Amino acid sequence: ETENAAEAQLAAVCSAHPELDPSTVILRGKPVDALRDYVTQLGYEVLVVGTRGTGRSAAVLGSVATGLARHAGVPVLLVDK
Repeated sequence: ETENAAEAQLAAVCSAHPELDPSTVILRGKPVDALRDYVTQLGYEVLVVGTRGTGRSAAVLGSVATGLARHAGVPVLLVDK
């Protein structure tokens, strides 16, 4: 159900921006670890992450954004939602 909602949201955003060519990747595990491993495997130079902060963390940016900013291994651009 969550994956379907994420795909629908991505499709809605992309319909407003036809110049984008997105793809969907489902990662499993802890978000920080899964994203860090993914960007490392594919050799990304930068990671862009939203700062929704809707998790249980009291961190201002959200626990995933904070964890990635500290441990991603590549520069991280944090985007306020």
